[in-house]
Amino acid sequence: MNNKTNFAFSLLLSIGIFILDILMPLGYAVYLLYVIPLFMAVSAVKSIYIYIINYAYTILIISGYFLAPSGGASARAIFNRAMGIFALWTISFLLRKGRQDTESLTRALQELQSRIDEQTSAVALLQVEIAERKRLEALLKQLEAEHGKLIAKIEKRSDS
Repeated sequence: MNNKTNFAFSLLLSIGIFILDILMPLGYAVYLLYVIPLFMAVSAVKSIYIYIINYAYTILIISGYFLAPSGGASARAIFNRAMGIFALWTISFLLRKGRQDTESLTRALQELQSRIDEQTSAVALLQVEIAERKRLEALLKQLEAEHGKLIAKIEKRSDS
């Protein structure tokens, strides 16, 4: 799924969870299902939007308390929803932190790859330079040998 489809699906799922939450009597932890679209939205939106999405879920959970038919103990329902909100915020924080860490590692990996490419290019240039120096060294030895032979011939002629 691409990011837009993923986000749209998580939005529809969130609406479905809200409808289910307001149809179920208090005491059922339907609101914890918001974790599913939260995980889906993480890959679809920028990191900062994770918190905005979680604000929306917080509002939906609180609204669900007031719109749901009564059925459970009110104090327990409030406590459970508060714990659910706390859990969602904790998960959101951890998801955002994980995403930021992943983005940092990706940037570091790209920088490292760039440095490796630069060093590989430098090594390749050094290899070319070494090969050229070896060629010149061999040529110099050859010229020295020819020069030595030439000197020997000249000395031989001057002696005779």
